[in-house]
Amino acid sequence: MQIKANLLRKPPSLKPSRCRVEKVVELPDLEFTQFLLGPQQELPVIAENREVMHEWNGIEHCLADLFRRKCLRHLP
Repeated sequence: MQIKANLLRKPPSLKPSRCRVEKVVELPDLEFTQFLLGPQQELPVIAENREVMHEWNGIEHCLADLFRRKCLRHLP
């Protein structure tokens, strides 16, 4: 069996953090792929929105990065 997981030895808690999405950002194909391949990179979208990402009063405030796909409709 193969799975994808973040394995932490003795995590402080298994309870997920409370998060509040402060801003939704749609990324173009290439930038979203870069984000997935290297989430620790300092991408422009992260630098531009750093002020909304913080922890306060036990709540993580974050961005929701979405993939923007161009949809083409076939016209009859």
